[in-house]
Amino acid sequence: MYLYIKPPPSPLMVPPATGVIFSSGERWQASRRFLLRELRDLGMGKSSMDDAIATEAKALVDDFRNVTGRPSTLPESMSLVTLNVIWQLVASRRYSLDDEEMLKFLRLVRVFQEDVLFLVLPEFFPWLNYIPAAIARKLSKQDWLQKSSKLADDMMQEVIDEHRATLDPSSPRDVIDSYLLEMEKQKDDPHIIFNETDLKKNIFDLFAAGFDTTSNMTRYVCLYMAAHPNVQRKIQRQIDAVVPRDEIPCSQHRSRLPYLDAALQEVHRMASLTPLGVAHATTRDVRLGQYVIPKGTIVNGCLGLCHKDPRYWDRPEEFRPERFLDADGKFVAQREGFLPFSVGRRSCLGEALARMELFTFSAALLQSFTFAPPEGCKVDLGYTMLPGINAPKVQELIITPRE
Repeated sequence: MYLYIKPPPSPLMVPPATGVIFSSGERWQASRRFLLRELRDLGMGKSSMDDAIATEAKALVDDFRNVTGRPSTLPESMSLVTLNVIWQLVASRRYSLDDEEMLKFLRLVRVFQEDVLFLVLPEFFPWLNYIPAAIARKLSKQDWLQKSSKLADDMMQEVIDEHRATLDPSSPRDVIDSYLLEMEKQKDDPHIIFNETDLKKNIFDLFAAGFDTTSNMTRYVCLYMAAHPNVQRKIQRQIDAVVPRDEIPCSQHRSRLPYLDAALQEVHRMASLTPLGVAHATTRDVRLGQYVIPKGTIVNGCLGLCHKDPRYWDRPEEFRPERFLDADGKFVAQREGFLPFSVGRRSCLGEALARMELFTFSAALLQSFTFAPPEGCKVDLGYTMLPGINAPKVQELIITPRE
């Protein structure tokens, strides 16, 4: 197993112990258990979500038609449709794909992802801790990052206030309603865990995770299809044989589209979108071989290295969906060394929903379009490194409607 081990962080690097991503102990257990239960009750990973995902897939296809026939970057709507799916479960909200306020907010989140790296500067250049505070804040962009955080906090607060004003205790609509009811139930408990600060952070965690990972994986699918036209054509032939052209592919078709599922797994492996997974931390001193990992040390599994390890994968640098098919052409979902959604108790809690979305969005796009690089160009399958994510590089493709 590949590990990335980092000593306990400085106070500047310690994120607030709220939400479901960065918290730990009893608070994390309670938040994760609650969110998993509520999301599953609302349909996460179940066929009952098909209609909601199909609605977004159709909107995505319609939006793609606006950029066909000429070199174009992939539309921002890829982020909004993935956001809409999780946002309907969390807040009973859906945004139109040209909602300027939400597009502006998504761009803000992306800039925040890039600039948050500046906060680690004092870790690598300790002398920054001894310069005047105003200069240090400017170099690390702390003022800008705090402003961005406040904008996100204000947005979450607005949604919570709207839900509180319209809450019907006998008929909760979504995750926020259920959380507010849980807060009310725990209000006299001296060890209360559920509170408004945690609610806002949980909403933002789901918000960010709900659009960022799946939308970037869908972008990777488009890029890999453009780079591997033979694979693209094989997927399209299978879709055409199984799904009527006036239907959006969904879970009922999935068992008859094994090559598409295999190709999606291979894109996961090649892209390794979240190469370090979710951070873990040692709860006690741990001996690993000749090393002692002190209590409180951050430990990540290097999933991206597992995905390229020749002990698990024959010719790992080669894109080959057949790795995930058996001798009879049936889809093989699990393979040793394949960990796209992390591993252990902190594995992605939205994996089932993410898989449904990626399957339907990819199938709908490949049913309706063919992707290719502009003439004389080559698809760049590299990545832009953001905190925790290998994001696909922004580039132009030729998107051609299929007859």
